[in-house]
Amino acid sequence: MGGRIVVALVYCGLLLELCHGGGGLPRIINGGNATAKQFPYQVFYETFVLEDSSFWRPTCGGTLVSRRIVLTAAHCFALDPYIKALRIYLGAVDKSSASEEGQRRLDVDRSCVVIHEDFQPLTWHNDIALIRLPIDVPFSEYIRAARLPQPTNDYVNAEATVSGWGAYQGTVLSPGFPGPRFFIPSHIRSSLGPVRDLLWQRSPEDTTTSDVIS
Repeated sequence: MGGRIVVALVYCGLLLELCHGGGGLPRIINGGNATAKQFPYQVFYETFVLEDSSFWRPTCGGTLVSRRIVLTAAHCFALDPYIKALRIYLGAVDKSSASEEGQRRLDVDRSCVVIHEDFQPLTWHNDIALIRLPIDVPFSEYIRAARLPQPTNDYVNAEATVSGWGAYQGTVLSPGFPGPRFFIPSHIRSSLGPVRDLLWQRSPEDTTTSDVIS
């Protein structure tokens, strides 16, 4: 592994920051645009919201952990009863380009989401959810499941690469969604920094060369 891991963000609102776990310490922000095939396990999804006016809303990121499972955050769904469907972007670098080589989009029903039974909305404890895909995702150079860290490995102070579509500049008003919203870039970004206290989970062996957390 060479002392490096990869962190795939599941929260869009984290501004591509990896907090250092202490008051006053610096944070990793911004980074730079990723390249094709660099993060083949990285997923982005929009949700279809059915209210007075229906619309697709940029929502969260996730990590592909098998051909049929995406790991993401529970709060992306549990706090919004109006979500009816998801549009998942796989193999994307520039999600605004439907003709991008290697990109695949998949629409799934809200019923495909499984939220951790002990998720606490007030504290965000157990903020974990799974998206069960209705088909086996075909793997390629652009789409591949992540290899997650092993519980016996110690990654504290290792160098980590953070990736995702997290907002990174200013706030804007999103049409159809009241209140201030972060600007969500169309291009996946990444940044480097050290690891602090993080929760690791076991995953089957896959073919990526770095260990991944979400």
